[in-house]
Amino acid sequence: MNKLKESMRLAFASLRINYMRTLLTMLGIIVGIASVISIVAVGQGAQEAMLGNFEEIGASTVLVLPDFSLSEKGAEISLADVQAIRREVANIRYAAPLSYHLGSAKVGTGPSRTLNLYGIDNDGFNMLTPNMQYGRSLGPLDYQDGLTNALIDAYTATTVFGDPSQALEQDINIELYGGSSARLHIVGVGTFDSLEVITNLTTGSLKGKEDMAPISLFIPLESVARITGSEVNISILAIMAEDPALSESVGNRAVKILERRHNSEGQGAYRMRSMSGMVDQFTSTMTLMAAFISVVASISLIVGGIGVMNIMLVNVTERTREIGIRKALGATPADIELQFLSEAIILTSLGGLIGLGLGLLLAKVLAMYLKIRPLFSPTWSVAALLFSAAIGLVFGIAPAKKAARMHPIDALRYE
Repeated sequence: MNKLKESMRLAFASLRINYMRTLLTMLGIIVGIASVISIVAVGQGAQEAMLGNFEEIGASTVLVLPDFSLSEKGAEISLADVQAIRREVANIRYAAPLSYHLGSAKVGTGPSRTLNLYGIDNDGFNMLTPNMQYGRSLGPLDYQDGLTNALIDAYTATTVFGDPSQALEQDINIELYGGSSARLHIVGVGTFDSLEVITNLTTGSLKGKEDMAPISLFIPLESVARITGSEVNISILAIMAEDPALSESVGNRAVKILERRHNSEGQGAYRMRSMSGMVDQFTSTMTLMAAFISVVASISLIVGGIGVMNIMLVNVTERTREIGIRKALGATPADIELQFLSEAIILTSLGGLIGLGLGLLLAKVLAMYLKIRPLFSPTWSVAALLFSAAIGLVFGIAPAKKAARMHPIDALRYE
């Protein structure tokens, strides 16, 4: 134990003498550890946010989508199809059709912006888990008569009007791809939990460029029909079962009804995706990304380890006379080996510790920019520190053994 303490003391003293070289040698380890910690923390935070978004929609929800490659064969979903599904499929809580349209929007004399227009009905409004901040939600009269009243999401209202409350009673001129145009009247401002995370992630890069953010509006499906002058085609049909255990069977039953009504049995004209399956797929993707990042970071740490070994070999050469003097005073080869091995481990461990602190700070900055909460994993932190120490152990063996094998007479003669 005394020998270990003495080796540690000598190692710290040696590293302090050449502190600039020590810092530069640790740089590769610092960057590698900081990269792992920050990316894992931000990735896990994004994963938590996305999974929370899925949970808001519900594990009992399935999505039914038409195969657009078959759209010319009548694979669209119509409002009549939705009504048939509501009538014929039991254990449905909501059957929410969503009609999505792209276009441009303009407020007053301001610049035109990209438009995301969502046509919904009452079921769709409820499934969006809205939180109205100003004004009112869409009511029965809006849905029945196809009035040109619209809801605007809070982020859009803030970027367009500065104060979201100022969006109320404003008119927005829109033009859809295809030539249809209309003037919509804003009656409510709110947040929509099932879209919030996606909005945060996609608009984070627009910080300082809010005038480029798209405008998202929600209107009744009947209003979409009035604007386009044609029957509404449903982009996605979201179905929420009364019990999560029934979601798969409810979705499959809805697909069979669509295939029957469009004479497309066995053609794969409709696809059903469960939210639980999407959660599993997303989790698998994030796990794969974490593994890939770990491999890349491991490579950078190994490169840093090679740099440590190179500097330690230089140290051994520069301190040949010191080694000779220690051996002449009674130090054994094991003592010399322990001293240089301790230096290498301390060097990489300090680099790992600094990298850990830098990674935590970087993760907070990135998370603030992306508007998510970073998740710091103690397991990853401990593993990173242990791995950095292991790098020092592995790449410090060769220099330590070289120092230990020196003959004291030859070492004392070295100039």
